[in-house]
Amino acid sequence: MSSPGLLTILPLVLLLSGFHQVEGQCKTFKNYYILGRVESTPVTEVKCDHNDTCTYVSMDIPALAVGSFSGCSGDVHMRLVVHVLSRRRDVRDSIERFLKKNDMSLGFPKFSRLQKYGDQLHTFDTISGPAKIFLHFHQQGQDYIYPAVRFEGPTLNATSVKCTVDGHVKKDCYEGFCSMAEFASVSKDGKSQVSKKIQACPNDLYEELYLLSKGITPSNFSQALLNDLTSVAHTCTQKSTHTYLSKSGLSTYYWHVDCFVPTHHSGSSHTTQFVFHTPHPYFSFPIYKDDEW
Repeated sequence: MSSPGLLTILPLVLLLSGFHQVEGQCKTFKNYYILGRVESTPVTEVKCDHNDTCTYVSMDIPALAVGSFSGCSGDVHMRLVVHVLSRRRDVRDSIERFLKKNDMSLGFPKFSRLQKYGDQLHTFDTISGPAKIFLHFHQQGQDYIYPAVRFEGPTLNATSVKCTVDGHVKKDCYEGFCSMAEFASVSKDGKSQVSKKIQACPNDLYEELYLLSKGITPSNFSQALLNDLTSVAHTCTQKSTHTYLSKSGLSTYYWHVDCFVPTHHSGSSHTTQFVFHTPHPYFSFPIYKDDEW
C-alpha cells in the first residue's frame, strides 16, 4: 500500500539542501535496512552541485527502517523522502508536525532554520513506536569520520514469506512476517457493534491502523478503541500475539493481533473462536472461524 500525498513531501528535498557551499566532494554510502531489504554500498567520493552540503542521516524507525546513509544533500534528501518517508504516512506526518512546530513546513521551507537542528537526535511518534532520526551537515571537502549517532540494522535481507491478505489472497511480504488484527467496539451512537479484520503485510497493517486511529479513514468505532490502535501496532512490531478486552459500558472494545513468521506459527496459537459477553445487553463479540493461515 503506497502512502498518499507523495508529491506534498517532495519539497523536503529542497528543505534540506538549501545551504550554499563551494563546489567540492562528499563521501557517499548507504547502509540501512528497510522493509526487510538491505541497501548497502561502499564509501566513495562524489562531486556535488555547488548548492549541496554534505549530509549524514542515521535513523531507527520501528518496523520500517534502521541504518545510515550519506552523500550530497540533493541525493541524500531524495532518498530520505522518496525511499523512506513516503513508505508510511504516519512517519511523514510526524516529521511534518515537527517542522510546523519550528515554524517550517514541507510546502514552505525556511532554509536558514534547518541547519541548527543538525547534530541532534530527534524522536518522532509513529504508530509502530518512537522513531529516531539524526542529521549532520558539513561542508564539501570535509570528512565526518566518527558519527555521533550510528544505528545499525540487519546485514542480510529478511526471507520473504507468503501471507494471507484480504481473507484469501496469498501475497509475498518482504518484511519476513505476516500480520493480522481484528477489533470491535460499540458504535459511536451506542446502538450497535462494529468490527473489522485486517490481514495484510505488516507495513500495510500499520498504514491502515494509523489512518483509522486519526480518523483519516472514516469509521464508526468508539474513540476508546481508536485511541488504543497504537497498542495493536506496537504488539505487531514485537512480532507477538495478544488479545485485549476493555469492559467499560458503551466504551467497551476488544482487539486481537497476531504477527508471526509462518514457518514458526502454529495454527492453534490463533484462537479460532472469540465470544466475549459484556455487561451491555446488546454487545457481544462475533465468532471468528478462520483457518486460512
